[in-house]
Amino acid sequence: MKNMFVFLFLLTFAFQGFAQDYRTHKVKDGDTVYNLAKKYNTTEEAIYELNPSAKQSIQLGQVLVIPPKKIGSSENKKPLRFETYLVQPKETIFGISQQYAIDMADLKKYNPYLYKEELGIGDTLQIPVYTKGKPQPINYNESIQNSSFGNLKHVVLPKETKYGIAEKYGMEVQDLKALNPSMGVLQPGQVLTIRRSSSKPTPIIKDENRYTIYVVQAYDEGSPETIYSLTRKFGISRDSLYALNPNLKKDGLEAGMKLKVPKTNSNSGEYATLSPEITDLEKHLKNFETKELVVMLPFKLNEIGSDSLQNQREFLKNERIARISLDFHSGVLMAMEAAKNKGISVNLRVFDTEQSKNKVNQIISTNNFNNVHAVIGPLLGEMLESTAQQLARKEIPVFSPLTKMEMTAYDNLFQTRPTDELLQNTIITYLDSLHTNENIVILTDGKHVGIKNKLLQQFPNARVFQVNMSAKDDYLKKSEVAAKLSKTAENWVIVESENISLLSMATSYLNLLQPEYKVHLFTTNRNNAYESDEISNLNLSKLNFTFPAFTREFNLERAADFIKKYKEKYGIKPSKFAVRGYDLTYDILLRLASSKDIYDSLKNNWTTEYVENKFHYKEKELGGYQNNAVYILQYGKDLALKPITP
Repeated sequence: MKNMFVFLFLLTFAFQGFAQDYRTHKVKDGDTVYNLAKKYNTTEEAIYELNPSAKQSIQLGQVLVIPPKKIGSSENKKPLRFETYLVQPKETIFGISQQYAIDMADLKKYNPYLYKEELGIGDTLQIPVYTKGKPQPINYNESIQNSSFGNLKHVVLPKETKYGIAEKYGMEVQDLKALNPSMGVLQPGQVLTIRRSSSKPTPIIKDENRYTIYVVQAYDEGSPETIYSLTRKFGISRDSLYALNPNLKKDGLEAGMKLKVPKTNSNSGEYATLSPEITDLEKHLKNFETKELVVMLPFKLNEIGSDSLQNQREFLKNERIARISLDFHSGVLMAMEAAKNKGISVNLRVFDTEQSKNKVNQIISTNNFNNVHAVIGPLLGEMLESTAQQLARKEIPVFSPLTKMEMTAYDNLFQTRPTDELLQNTIITYLDSLHTNENIVILTDGKHVGIKNKLLQQFPNARVFQVNMSAKDDYLKKSEVAAKLSKTAENWVIVESENISLLSMATSYLNLLQPEYKVHLFTTNRNNAYESDEISNLNLSKLNFTFPAFTREFNLERAADFIKKYKEKYGIKPSKFAVRGYDLTYDILLRLASSKDIYDSLKNNWTTEYVENKFHYKEKELGGYQNNAVYILQYGKDLALKPITP
């Protein structure tokens, strides 16, 4: 009871200096969120934003944070103007309304779809602006920061990060997480427990001979510099920057953060480059105990039956999932042989999931997984999640072979293929880091509004050319393309479409317009349409076509031995799925042989590369790990696809 009194006292003190009157309410018998909203002149939605757990239920004695009274009705106010706002990941209606100092009711009034639908990533909002200049979010925590209390509460403001909050109170991020084990992804209005440090944070020690301290800058919009721009600025690899600043990988980049960077070379005026990005794990082997590996794939052997060989071949010809599984499995076997040649013994168990969740559950329940070092598969997202969930208590790492979809966060789930969003962000960051005075043109169709808006958010001065290829009289014209180009500046044309006709005409016209116009072609998504015979690789080569990808073409230096042995064993060249099976499995085995276990290997922040794939695992904020190693590829003059970034 005493602890509850102290909690309420501190919470009350923390809120008393707020410019807007936040309050707390201890739930009594008969209370409902609806009744509380009426009592405090607010809305149910506003209460849910500050108390996410209340969406399920509220409990007797639970303390709820009550938002300020509703701002006066917008019926009596007229906006001076409207601003367009592109919704980013993890943003909420509450957070955006706080950022622009408007009522949530105003936001919904001018974006009526929000009455029926949830806010979505990539949504474009109309923001009513009632004052001159952009309003600044109110610092609700000023009274806390200036107080002398040791334990307090902090209300999360829009765009605040865990690093920034910890920094304000002289805490380490891990301490903030320990005090708030369920905080997850930060949301505006969320209340965090704060413990003021008894001593000042340990300062970063500067090595006068090799390193100096750099303070991360903010752009005009308030966002910080990017990791990519910092690596270019200091001539340092991403992994080296992380190695010098361990908290950077864990907490993310934030304006005002102090980073250790290589000191300027007085002779050249440039920054020194540290260790190379790619690590050869074959040189780090030390753990040679037998590796227990499980592979779970949908071979669908139950459907093949014991028919004739011809019928079995017909089945595989028509069953793509089974073919992918068999090819992937052949790559796994090749990786085991390569590991054996390095002195690494492997005990492999292979299970046929039959593409059935029930079968997956049966496999796990009827087999001993106690000593398993890693599981590869199943193939599909839902079954992967189920496998990870069931093996989470044993902390057995589960690796997704191919899926690129975002999955439920489990601490033992490794997503080995970068998501489409990560690919998009990589190429956009790359373009942003190089952009000076280029004329940017976004050429798209009506099906790609989301990525168009995302590009406009980053490049607001870009020219947009949207074509409705489904309309009879609306098609791409050479003169209209030329009208968007500049003769005095280089033209960066970003094409976003899966329409083969549009892509074919666009690449043909852009080539015809050279050399009168200097054109460089980009896309955030090189989809299957580019494999069509109607789209000339020669045209793409002349336009220096550039795009993000999670795989590269064969690294001949690394691949020669693998390809030779694969052809000797199977009589054919390896498919991309066989290569994927080899690269992923060999990487897992080498990581296990270079460390105590998979999790221990992550402490080294290794980036590895094999035949077509590279791997650099980053811990996800909600749990699990994501491979964020992405290539930026460009068509060369010899029609070969070449990486243009390390």
